[in-house]
Amino acid sequence: MVKYTEEEIAQMKQILSNIGRGIPKHLTSLWWKRYKEISGNSKEPQPCTCPKAANLWYKASTAIARYLDDLEGNEIV
Repeated sequence: MVKYTEEEIAQMKQILSNIGRGIPKHLTSLWWKRYKEISGNSKEPQPCTCPKAANLWYKASTAIARYLDDLEGNEIV
């Protein structure tokens, strides 16, 4: 499991809770980077932010949310 600092975990939780209608454009690179780290799929290119790519961003957000859920009750290093 990838390990993040408490600040990075808090940032991911904040982004996830504020996504609403989409990921803010200034956070897309960070969000995709976190997804690739968590999923272990370092070769998957970052999609565009157009509506056709929504399923890819949903997949990334779901993976990050699962990661955060798995952290609950575990020590954060």
